Amino acid sequence: MSRRMRPIHTRGVILWLAAFAVGLAGCELPAVSVQAVNLGVKLNPVPPEEVKLYAGEPPRPPVLVLGSVAVDTLGDGDAVGSAARREFGAIGADAIIHVRLTKMTGYVLRTGLSGIAVRIAP
Repeated sequence: MSRRMRPIHTRGVILWLAAFAVGLAGCELPAVSVQAVNLGVKLNPVPPEEVKLYAGEPPRPPVLVLGSVAVDTLGDGDAVGSAARREFGAIGADAIIHVRLTKMTGYVLRTGLSGIAVRIAP
């Protein structure tokens, strides 16, 4: 094998690994965490578009606190907000209060959201 062929082979492997890494990054699902307070309560799911996010307290006091929640996903605040509305609406939360966003930069942009899932509507 000549020296001339070796760099071409190395470049090919590097390009393949880079394409593989980008492919894996694009397929990642959101990481979701729920530390439930009311485990025995079964609520009907809330459509994602009806789940509200509040940086502080909601306009009306919550009827029920479901638990501490967190979601971490690829993308910006809009992406993580959509994931939070979808995931926590499914357990019956109609609001997430005391929301905090965390940006994580590196190879890809990730955003985290944490807060308290509550039910405001009776």
